[in-house]
Amino acid sequence: MYRLYFSIPSQTSFLTGIEAVYKQFMSNFAEESGLCSEEIFLAIVEGVVNAMKHGNAEDPQKNVDVELLLTEEALHITIKDRGNGFYPEALADPMHPDNITIPGGRGIFLMKRLMDSVEYQFAPGQTVLEMKKARRGGCHGMENS
Repeated sequence: MYRLYFSIPSQTSFLTGIEAVYKQFMSNFAEESGLCSEEIFLAIVEGVVNAMKHGNAEDPQKNVDVELLLTEEALHITIKDRGNGFYPEALADPMHPDNITIPGGRGIFLMKRLMDSVEYQFAPGQTVLEMKKARRGGCHGMENS
């Protein structure tokens, strides 16, 4: 079992640092584990950006916590913000014809397409996103949208 944890201020300028840390962590495991590291990284970035912008309202005093836990079965990703949550069922369908030209609103859609599971937990002052990708799960890709 391998674990990576980091906590960053809610500023998108820190995303570059996330990429470097993630690539170093995954460089040891991605090929042998059957994980598609590029797709996983895209899902992580989408989750972190949502946490920064929507959860923490880009308040640099509020951190986003990220944990990657690689077990024999899967890569588990947990992203926590200090926000008050939202109603996932109220999100507009980005594939609906009325929404195709609207910018934004596709982050959760992408995460669900790229990961095996995407779940949210809400508590006062905290939103927790949990994603999972099975080892040997391969790449989902977006070609079958």
